[in-house]
Amino acid sequence: MLDALGIIVLVTLLGSFLFRLLRWITTPLLRYMGFYRYYAPLFFIQPFGNNRVELHLGTTWDLMKAQRLTPQAIMSSLVMGISGLVADAKRGRLQPALKVRATTYFLSESTLRRFGFSVRRPNMLEYLAFIGNYAEVCLLRSIVAGRPQLIDLRRVRMAETTVQTLVERETLVGPLMLRAARTQGQYF
Repeated sequence: MLDALGIIVLVTLLGSFLFRLLRWITTPLLRYMGFYRYYAPLFFIQPFGNNRVELHLGTTWDLMKAQRLTPQAIMSSLVMGISGLVADAKRGRLQPALKVRATTYFLSESTLRRFGFSVRRPNMLEYLAFIGNYAEVCLLRSIVAGRPQLIDLRRVRMAETTVQTLVERETLVGPLMLRAARTQGQYF
């Protein structure tokens, strides 16, 4: 028989699995409806509260559809996505004060700061949310790496910035944006 803790763990795992499955099934619809606003094949933002969006490097659906999934392809999509986000901001489609946040484990703090993000360790609730996604994220990382990979939870970071900061930092990441533009389509 399961004790109370076992039931909680089972319900949490089942809930996480069902959420992942639902997200996978609904990705095309949410993209079509504009809830997921894509700026590159593996880069989108979604609303996350008042005057805040969350940045994602693709859903499982997106990653499974990618023709060639490599770390370079993901970095290229990140750079192209930030470039597209900046272009939207310059056109007035995004408010300068809009806050952008992301959870990351593979970009270094120096790279994140170069893009204009402030970096911190996740709080307890953010760690729990990441742990809820842990199995899926490890699977996706393993696909990208071409071999089984676990994610070191000590590397998980929260990255936060504003659209205005991304616009201001555009010239500092310009060389990365140019390189990503030259390789556009090479990885997808």
